[in-house]
Order: sequence, then C-alpha cells, then structure tokens
Amino acid sequence: MDLVIKMQTLFFKEGKPYKIEELMNSFKLDYIRANELIEKFLSSGVMRISKNYSDLELLLSDISTDNDKLDIEKEVFYFFKYVGAIQITGNYCILIYPKYMSIDSIKNDVIKNFDKFKQLMDVIDKYENKKLQKVAIASDIFDNDDEMLGIKLSILKDYYENGLYSKEQEEIILNGDGKVLWNYTVSRNDAYILNNIPFYLDVYTLENTHEENNLVQLMHRAIITNISMELDVLLDILDFEKVYLSDFTLEELGTNEMLLNILEIELNNQFITVRQDIIKKLIAYLSNISNNSNGNVTLAGTRAFNLVWEDVCSEVYGNNLDNTFEELNLIVPSPEMSKDTLKSFVEKPMWKVRDQAPFVSGSPLKLDVLSINSSSINIYDAKYYNISFYEKKVVGQPGINDITKQYLYELAFEKIISLNQLTVKNQFIMPKDDFVEDGKVVAHVQLDMFSSWGLEPIGIVLRDCQTMFNDYL
Repeated sequence: MDLVIKMQTLFFKEGKPYKIEELMNSFKLDYIRANELIEKFLSSGVMRISKNYSDLELLLSDISTDNDKLDIEKEVFYFFKYVGAIQITGNYCILIYPKYMSIDSIKNDVIKNFDKFKQLMDVIDKYENKKLQKVAIASDIFDNDDEMLGIKLSILKDYYENGLYSKEQEEIILNGDGKVLWNYTVSRNDAYILNNIPFYLDVYTLENTHEENNLVQLMHRAIITNISMELDVLLDILDFEKVYLSDFTLEELGTNEMLLNILEIELNNQFITVRQDIIKKLIAYLSNISNNSNGNVTLAGTRAFNLVWEDVCSEVYGNNLDNTFEELNLIVPSPEMSKDTLKSFVEKPMWKVRDQAPFVSGSPLKLDVLSINSSSINIYDAKYYNISFYEKKVVGQPGINDITKQYLYELAFEKIISLNQLTVKNQFIMPKDDFVEDGKVVAHVQLDMFSSWGLEPIGIVLRDCQTMFNDYL
C-alpha cells in the first residue's frame, strides 16, 4: 500500500509492480486520466511496462516483488525505474525510494523526517556533480542527460555558500585601497619635494570591483527563482531554503538559444574554477529546458541508480583501474607494460579475416572496481540488485551473464595474479537496507566449469546502504 502524508504528496518503491487499478487508486484518478498520467511517466523514461520486456531475466532484475500471487509472465503491470522525486506541476510531488527498501522502511523514513531520502538525494547530488566536473567544454554539457537533481540543488547550494555570480573588473581610481600604480601616478601627478624626496599627496590605485547585474547574474537570479518554484514541495522535504530573487522570467531575458550562447562565451573567458562550475550548471539547466518535452514534469533524481551504486562502491573500496602497474609496484610480463594502466591490460577481441592481417576491434570487458594491495587483488562488481534467499530459491540474484563475466574478469588478470602471487577476492557487492552485519559474505555462487580451472566461488556481499553512503559523502 502506498503511503500518503499530504493530499498531493505520494510515495512509491522503485521496481514494485502496480496494476492500472492500483495507480488509479493512489492518484485518485479515473481510467482515462490515470492513463494520461502514466503516458507522461513513460515518455519521461521513469516508468516501464512489463509487456515491453521480452527477456524475463532482465525484467526480474528491474522489479522487486513481494507478491507471490503476481503472474509476471502473463499479467501487465507498471513499475517505476527511477529513484528520486517527480513533480507534476500543480498536482503531485512523488518520492520514489530505491528497490532495496521495504514499504515498512519507507513509512518509517517518512516518520523520521525523511532522513534516508535526504541522504539518497545527497548521494545522487554528488554523483551528478562529479559527472559535470569532468565536462571540459560547453558543447559536451548539452549531451548530458536531464536527470537534474545534482544541477538544481547544487545551483541552490552554490548560492547559499557563494552568493550570486559576479564578474570582477579592474578599475583605476584616485586614492583607493588597492595596489598603488606608481608609473601611472608619476606620469599624471606633480610631486612635492621634501628633503630631496618626492611625495605624492594623491596616488592612483588598481581596484577590483564586482560587476553587478550583468546578464549572467540576471540569468542566475531567474534560474534560482525557477528552481525554488519547480521544487517547491521537495525543498520543504529536504529542508532547503526557497529563494526568490527575480521578478522577471528567463524568456524576458532572451531566447534559450541566445542565453546559452552568452553562457558559452562567458565560460570560455572565465578562469576561476568556482565560477566555471556555476556557468556549467546554468548551461545544463537551460539545456534541460530545451530538451524537456514534458514541460510540466520536473525530475529530481536518476533513472540509473545502478550507476550511482557503482560509483559509490568504486569510491568506497578504492579503484585502481586507472593506475599503472608501475604505480602499484606490480611485476608485469614484459618491461614495456609497466607504464600501462590496469584497465588497458584487459584484452580486446582479435579478428582474423581471410587475406587480412589480424586486427583488434571491439570493446574489452568492463570492470566496476579493481583494487590491488601488496598481497591481494580484489575484483568487485557493484550490483544494484535486491537479492533475497529462500529455501532452495534465490530471487533478485545476478544472472548467468553476470556470473560468467565475473569469472572472466579474474581470468583477464591471471598472469598478473600469478607473477605477483596475489590472493584473489572476487565478489558481487549489493545494497541492503538497515543491515547490521554490514560487509558480510552471505552466499557464494559458482560454475563448475570455472572451478575445474582452479577459480574460487564468487562471494555475495551485502553492504548497509547508510554506512556506504556516509563513507561516500
């Protein structure tokens, strides 16, 4: 049963299957209006339909069902593929919790002032900002997705900490507090001579002044005001101060294309990192307006929490994939490889075509986390799965493809493991809500064909989410 604490504020669990009748009841809508709302969710990419899945294993990895009576192969149901908030202008603020949380845990979080939800938003915020900081030029920002939580909340946080965007300009004034420009002063003022020493009663100084109400600052004002209105209910939940700084709209400042061009020029001429970051966020915000065909649907979260979980695990466990063998003091098969990164060591497909020399084409295996110390190699695959164990039955587990790839990751580094006599820890890392045995290996999985090659079973490790998120933040 969905939890409602305000008439227009609803709470759902990601991956939980809903029939159309359940959604009609939750939103208090008739069949036609419920379908219109569902269409908005579908077109925004935050909801899926079971009938669109031809691969049952893929469907099972996306849903989280506690209902044994649900026939997932025959019945049509809807489920959210999203974590965060969705705001439908004038109607609903919808909070969607991750699939590893139970309905009881969600209810308890609401009672406890949304502590877990706030932490989730901070985690997604950090992840989105890390992505944005890797963007070097404005044209790359346009290609970012429109999951805008990190951008919108960071724009507000920047304002709380640093105030409005401003430009410094140099100005020469008489008798100011800045650096004295002696050459400028000597060439323009008469000196008074006392004991053969020249004195200047008036000197010119160089002052740095802030240029107020430039167009970028006006955009900043309007966007902060927009965000405060767009995320109205969500900001109350997250304890964010709403800020209203502008009586005019972005449209009154100019077309979206014109404003983006101005920001791009400003970015190319701005060399202070903090201000560059603000401009990038303003660009991302305006780009989102251009790309959002569902203007009355505001998204504040992520459709891909699996990528967030991967980044959390990578940062918490430490990732050496981008380190060189030399940096890690590892013995390599040949000296020229010492400058190579661990990531580049993973083999790519070699093709041999008739009448052609062999050539490499295609991508290598992509590991999530690989950490190495003096005596061990740790191969981790971060899986955003909601695994459960029953008598002779596992639900929400990694599929055969996941298991096979995890063995192959170990085989890819077989030479390095052997040369350096490393012990191997090969594990799936999965989230668990309120898990008191944080970090416990709760199960192992194996394929005999790999065991016959001397490879150990793969461990299933459950991590308490709040602990992991605290370490990440």
